[in-house]
Amino acid sequence: MATSPDTEVCSSTPPAQLQRTHAQQSTPSLRTLSVPIGAKQPAGFKRTASVGAGLTRSISARDGREVGCVLRLATFNVLCPAYKRVEGGREAFYPEDYRKRHESILTFLKHHEPIDILCLQEYWFQEDLCRMYEEGFANHNVHTAQRPCRQDGLAIFMGPNIESIATREVNFKTIGCRIALMVHAIVYSNDTRVVVGNCIIATTHFSFPHGAEDEAAMLQQAIQLEEELTSFCEEQKCHTVIVTGDFNCNLESAPLQHLQQQGFQSMFGLKHSREAAVTHRSHRGDDVGVDFILLRSPPDPKALDVDVDGISTLPAYLGDETWPERFELSDHRPVVAKIAVGNEPSLASLTSFAPKRADTRKEGTVTVAAETDTVAVTVQADITMTSK
Repeated sequence: MATSPDTEVCSSTPPAQLQRTHAQQSTPSLRTLSVPIGAKQPAGFKRTASVGAGLTRSISARDGREVGCVLRLATFNVLCPAYKRVEGGREAFYPEDYRKRHESILTFLKHHEPIDILCLQEYWFQEDLCRMYEEGFANHNVHTAQRPCRQDGLAIFMGPNIESIATREVNFKTIGCRIALMVHAIVYSNDTRVVVGNCIIATTHFSFPHGAEDEAAMLQQAIQLEEELTSFCEEQKCHTVIVTGDFNCNLESAPLQHLQQQGFQSMFGLKHSREAAVTHRSHRGDDVGVDFILLRSPPDPKALDVDVDGISTLPAYLGDETWPERFELSDHRPVVAKIAVGNEPSLASLTSFAPKRADTRKEGTVTVAAETDTVAVTVQADITMTSK
C-alpha cells in the first residue's frame, strides 16, 4: 500500500540520486524574421519558409490551414518505490521488486500506440531506474525536476517530432516541497519536419489533502501554477498550454475550480462530457478521480488548435467507473489523450518560437517563394538564430 510522500519517506539511507536534464536538440530556434512582401497575394499563392536544419513550414493561402498532426499524450503517477509499502518495509529496499514493477510499466506503456509526450509523477531519482526509463524511451528527450529534500519528482519525455526550446521549474511556496515542470515545445508533423505549432507542456503533483492545512496549500499551488504558466507563456510568446498531473483533487475542488476560472478545461470532459470516475486508489483506500490533462487554448489566431480525438484511462477496456483490482503497476492509472493539433499561422507568428536566450548569432536565411501558374517570385531575408 502506498503512503503519502509528504508525510513518510524511506527510512533507510537514501539511494544515490540523480537529477538530469538532457541537452536540448541541436536544431536552432527561431529568433527574428523579416520578410518584406509588398505585393498583393495572387490566387493560389503558396509560401514556404525553411530555416536551418530542416525547420520548415508550408502555409497555403487557399485554405489558410497549417499541416497538422496527431499526438498521443499521457500522464501517469508511477508510484515512487520509496513510498510504496510492501511486506517488510518499502519497495525501495528490494531492487529486484521495484525493477520488475517498473519494467512492467514500460512494457505496458509501449504495448499501446506510441506515446509522443509522457508526463510522469513520482519519478524516482535512483540511477538504475532513471536509466531504465531513458533506455525504454530511447527516442525521446527527457526533462526532469526533483522535489527539494525528496527522492522523487517529475519527468517529461518528448518524442522525436517534438523539440523543446525552453524549460522552467517551479518550487511551490507551500508545505510538502511540491513542484511543477514546464517545457516550451515546437511540434512537427508526424512524417516530415514541417512545423505544426508551439505550445507549453507542463506537469505537476499537488499535495495530498490530509487536512485543512494541506487543502489551503493545494489552493496556493494552483494559484502559483497558473501565475507561473502565464508568465512563461508571455516570456516565450506562446499561447496554448497543456497541463497534466496528479492534482490529488477533483474538478469540484477549490484548486481545480481556480484553474478552470483561468480558462483551463479538462480534455476528458471536453471529449466525454463527464470526468473519469476513478484514476487513483489512495493510501487510505479511497477510489478517486484526480489525474487530469488540462487545456488552455485562447481564441487567438496564433494559438495552436487542439482537438481531442480520444481520451481514456489505460487499459481502456477496464473502464474508469471503479478501480480494477488486477491493476497492480501503480496506485494510479495512466490517462492518455489522442489529440489533433494544427493552427492558422502567419510568417510573423514564427517569431513566437523565440526563447529568451543570450549569445545571438546569424545562422542562415529564410527563403519565401510565391508561385502561380505564370510567375515565380523568390524573396530572401536574413534570419537570426540563438544558441544557449
